[in-house]
Amino acid sequence: MALQQVPEPGQRRGRAADTAPERLQDLQPDGARADRARGAGQYLRGCGWTPHFVEGDDPETMHQLMAAALDEAIAEIHEFHDNARDRGDTARPRWPMIVLRSPKGWTGPKVVDGLQIEGTFRSHQVPLLVDPQHPDHVGLLESWMKSYRPEELFDDAGRLMAELAELAPKGDRAHGCQSPCERGHPAA
Repeated sequence: MALQQVPEPGQRRGRAADTAPERLQDLQPDGARADRARGAGQYLRGCGWTPHFVEGDDPETMHQLMAAALDEAIAEIHEFHDNARDRGDTARPRWPMIVLRSPKGWTGPKVVDGLQIEGTFRSHQVPLLVDPQHPDHVGLLESWMKSYRPEELFDDAGRLMAELAELAPKGDRAHGCQSPCERGHPAA
């Protein structure tokens, strides 16, 4: 696939909406995505991070990849802590970070009114209107919301299921409002 020509200075930049490519990948030559990933990795390493990339569009595969990336990042953090505590290592570590690459609008409606949503600029906007002029969108919205399986997360009263609430950290491991600093007070 050929790249589009770069306009000369003073020429119109951009294209009419009806001729605009649906996806950025449509403008990229083979190998450009790999080059961008390499460049992003180099940039993030240069900023002092250790990037772990999780990429794809299949939910089950992505779930496994994300779990593996989290396990690896946590192991790195534990190693840093052990080195600092047990060996007195005070060097600044390269903290791990996870970069998620998934299609834009990945979990939303794929196509609305014949227009591609997933993977396009439209996924950054309101992907579908639910109003008197678009009654057929109610079913799309309902299907989209049910895809998150709320019946597995909430009880009949709308509260988070007890077994899920139990997973949240407690005491000094809970997030927020545990110390004076977290409440906006200066350290003692």
